[in-house]
Amino acid sequence: TALYEAFRQGQPSPLTPLPVQYPDFAVWQRGWLQGEVLDAQLAWWTQQLAGAPRALALPTDKPRPPQRSARGATFPVRLSPALSEAVETLAHAEGATPFMVLLAAFQTLLHRYSGQDDLLVGTPIAGRRHAETEGLIGFFVNTLVLRTRFDGRPSFRELLARVRTTTLGAYEHQDIPFERLVEAVHAPRDLSRTPLIQSLFALQNLPDTEVRLPELTLRPVEVDLATTKFDLDLSLGRTERGFEGVLSYSTDLFEPATARRLSEHLVQLLEGAVAKPDAALDALPLLTAEERQWVLEEWSGETAPFEADVPFHTRFEQQVTRTPKAPAVVMGDTSVSFHQLNVRANQLAHSLRNLGVGPDVPVAFCLERSPEAIVAILGILKAGGAYVPLDPAAPEARKAFILENSGAAVLLTTQTQLAAWQPTARHVVRLDADARRIESSSPGNPRSGVRPEHLAYVIYTSGSTGMPKGVMIQHRSLAHLRHAMNETCFHRASRPMRASLNAPYFFDASVQQLSLLLDGHCLFLVPEAVRRDPEAMLAWVEQHRIDLLDCTPSQYQLLLEAGLLERDHVPSLCSIGGEAMDEVTWRTLAATDRTWAFNAYGPTECTVNATIAAIQGSPMPTPVIGRPLLNMDVYVLDANLNPVSVGVPGELYIAGEGLARGYRNRPDLTSERFIPHPFSTEPGARMYRTGDRVRWMQDGTLEYLGRLDFQVKLRGYRIELGEIEAALRASPGVRDATVLLREDVPGLPRLVAYVTPEVDTAPLRSHLQRSLPEYMVPAAYVALPVLPLTPNGKVDRKALPVPADGPANIETSVGPRNEGEARIAALWAEALGVSSVDVRTSFFELGGHSLLAVRLMAAVNRATGQKLPLSTLFQAPSVERFAELLAAGDVSKPFTPLVPFTKEGTGRAPPFFCVHPVGGNVLAYSELARRLGPDQPFYGLQARGLDGEGEPLDTVEALAASYVRVVRGVQPHGPYHLGGWSLGGVIAYEMAHQLREAGEAVELVAMIDSYVPQTVPDTEPNLDRTLAVGMFAQDLMGVSLADLDVDTAELATLEPEAALAKVLESAARTGTLPPGVEAANATALFQVFEANLEAARRYHPPAMDQRVLRIQADELVDDTGTGDGGWTALVGDRLESHRLPGTHYTLLREPVVQTVAELLAKALREAGKA
Repeated sequence: TALYEAFRQGQPSPLTPLPVQYPDFAVWQRGWLQGEVLDAQLAWWTQQLAGAPRALALPTDKPRPPQRSARGATFPVRLSPALSEAVETLAHAEGATPFMVLLAAFQTLLHRYSGQDDLLVGTPIAGRRHAETEGLIGFFVNTLVLRTRFDGRPSFRELLARVRTTTLGAYEHQDIPFERLVEAVHAPRDLSRTPLIQSLFALQNLPDTEVRLPELTLRPVEVDLATTKFDLDLSLGRTERGFEGVLSYSTDLFEPATARRLSEHLVQLLEGAVAKPDAALDALPLLTAEERQWVLEEWSGETAPFEADVPFHTRFEQQVTRTPKAPAVVMGDTSVSFHQLNVRANQLAHSLRNLGVGPDVPVAFCLERSPEAIVAILGILKAGGAYVPLDPAAPEARKAFILENSGAAVLLTTQTQLAAWQPTARHVVRLDADARRIESSSPGNPRSGVRPEHLAYVIYTSGSTGMPKGVMIQHRSLAHLRHAMNETCFHRASRPMRASLNAPYFFDASVQQLSLLLDGHCLFLVPEAVRRDPEAMLAWVEQHRIDLLDCTPSQYQLLLEAGLLERDHVPSLCSIGGEAMDEVTWRTLAATDRTWAFNAYGPTECTVNATIAAIQGSPMPTPVIGRPLLNMDVYVLDANLNPVSVGVPGELYIAGEGLARGYRNRPDLTSERFIPHPFSTEPGARMYRTGDRVRWMQDGTLEYLGRLDFQVKLRGYRIELGEIEAALRASPGVRDATVLLREDVPGLPRLVAYVTPEVDTAPLRSHLQRSLPEYMVPAAYVALPVLPLTPNGKVDRKALPVPADGPANIETSVGPRNEGEARIAALWAEALGVSSVDVRTSFFELGGHSLLAVRLMAAVNRATGQKLPLSTLFQAPSVERFAELLAAGDVSKPFTPLVPFTKEGTGRAPPFFCVHPVGGNVLAYSELARRLGPDQPFYGLQARGLDGEGEPLDTVEALAASYVRVVRGVQPHGPYHLGGWSLGGVIAYEMAHQLREAGEAVELVAMIDSYVPQTVPDTEPNLDRTLAVGMFAQDLMGVSLADLDVDTAELATLEPEAALAKVLESAARTGTLPPGVEAANATALFQVFEANLEAARRYHPPAMDQRVLRIQADELVDDTGTGDGGWTALVGDRLESHRLPGTHYTLLREPVVQTVAELLAKALREAGKA
């Protein structure tokens, strides 16, 4: 106000001159923050963040994009005056501040949503620790990382004490700039997330009242920002009305409804916390009354009457009278009618009754898939018994345990099976050898005396104690399953269906298919050899004109890849279940109109299916497991059996008609998993705790998030990892063991075993095969000195390493062995920001990338006094090979665009020449070249000027002419194979034109996400400098200028070097720039980028009769509007197009690069045959 008044009256400033200016502070800080001071601060933060989680695992409404953007929105947050005062009262009573109370509440909210017991939240701090800086105008703000642990089930009061301690410690060590901290703790870089922290909390102390000055009034204005720098950012301030502010959220991840719920839940949580600060955090309420009504009443499930008193076999007999001659079971050339099946089952049933089989009597069978197995199942049920299926391929010990635990006195099998197994059952019936005796029994329907509560089957699943457990299912539950599935899915069939029976009999998914017999549908048994071969399976489906196909997501994914939806015949219905569905399969089925598929979820304990999600036309971008079947109730509860809100993960509990009686001869386990129903008034009502982590979606469907315990599903089999671990611990020499289901390669899950001590792992597989079925035997084994532990003393599964291929080969890292290697290794380590490197490992395998490669070569050139091209790093990517190359001399060669990835293949394949993208370098092609294999010679073509020496070429024609000369030096004459990513494809096209004009043949031009340039007139000025810098930042670092704290207006006035410096400085502050990169290293790259950009804008591609393979990213908008990048207009029907999932930048990364390599390899093979 004093300054304003003086300015208004034309008077000089009345303020006392400042003792220091902002540059003085910057110089002082740089000089002070080094040596012991810096080491002490870094040591505190390193210890504070040791073992911290890499990311905040909040469940999102949308799939996380591979590259984050700044798109966001805000939702208002308001605490009532009474609640605001209660927050301040609690803070005062606990010796804390309102900031700490609010932070503790926000962190608790994140904990409840994510399920993480350890999380990081950022907070800005003013940074004005010294009196001299109080009145100084300048940017002092820093970001602190506040870590909170929730172990030990603390109360809110206890958590507040932890938050207070952490916050005060952080204040004492607030001088480390955030970007320096990111570098110091080696935070992993992920373009989809901000480093270290993905959520921010700020409590502003600025007054919100208006300020009145002469002739001027200042008042706050609410601004609805459309950007955010984090996944979630809660900013509050104290007003006369209480604490108010906004929750900013990423619109790439969250819907507005979720932001509203988060805000409401924060208020609910705070009200509970200040009222009962000694209550455990997980007992504090989140739900509003309206939400409670939805999740307990509206969405939990519907009821409908059904005929529960008609057992399975009786309903089958009723169908026999309706369609006696219709085919019931088909396998190969064998077809069995309903009448024939009924007669054979009756004969077996009478024979079994003579052996004492009746209601609730278990009867085991061990049979390969065949019509005889269906006869066995029906015969057991008709006799009144409960069938117990055994896997013929299971180890003898497992089959013997199931026989003993089930109490089955009768075993149905064949003479062939008995040749390799001596079962201990009292009665062994051989369906082949004893066929004549069985056929002498009565063909009439027996009277079984079965009631709805009697057992229909006992199926054994993996058990955590090391032994499988038998799930007992009653006839009433089978009647419910048939009725519910008919109402939900099978009503779509207007005639009897030809349905596959793909699932094994010892897998409960087979029960769903068997129940189709009760309504006259015909079962086609899939031969075992066909099940394992996708191509054979598709031929089988087409041959038999299958209407309903059943399989697991893993198998269905293989069928899709083999072309299921492109076949002439596609099953009209597809039943998919048994494990979590992948996103690609979900999206494919949601978009097709060739089949109606449903995603079925249900534990064995709930009679096959508990929920169903129709996939076709689903608006959900990711898989859901849908809604409960009729007469099933589902609840998502927390650890205290309280219902959780929409979007909040919890454990799935299931009640209703499908519940099993329990586990065979395991009353302890039955009472543990089947608990009293807390929301039912029916006496004796029970609820099954699944151990599955799920959440409600906004439309009332359920999303599956994984297991709460260590039970997993693999290829449809439910596996208790504890059972495998118990078997491993019984192996000679093994002291301890842990097993994980890993998916290090997307789409390829596998079991991995970790054992201690460092034993030879080679014999472990054969040891496990003696006691476990094949699907439970791990695919990989890792021997460790000790298993890593969490602070709580539990195995730290996140710290277990990715397994190497093949048996364990314990090998220490190799350090420098001579002076030359030592000198190069030091440069490698400095560039990578590590203490040491293995001299045999590639720079790129150690985490090197394009900018670090430029920086490394600059350091090598300074250290050696030689001018080495960047391509040297490709020729010798390890310290060992690089030192050898230097020692051999003659490495200071003139620049060449040619970068050999694979110089000479082991075969005779012509070389493939791959032109650089707009950035100029070819580092992005390293993985593609590796995937094509050693038989394919692969040369990259890099741009002149990357090393800062020489001017970049500025037209596509000049670039192409330069590269044609180099290519002809390797391959004097055609036919040529050319290609490139992005602009590289355009340049390759021009190279093809020039080679054809010279009379050479070009068999293939391969374009990876290349578009016909949008050409501008020659009179058009060059691209705006700010836009060019922004595009460069996007291309190089995966960020836009909107993500960075830069003044775009100022950038437009600067020279390239200064503009780049501004951008890189901001990128370093936000953690998007790799450590150690300087503006000088990037200037040369920008000059090449800008020249290539302008070259593309001036290029007019000619029309040619040229074969072009084009691979396009799904998520990049085709600006041409034609869907072909504009190339059809130039090459006509010689264009072959493919669309792959991902973005422009992910096509050459895992996992999509594998598909790119396969398409390219196929095209190269076809070109060679032409």
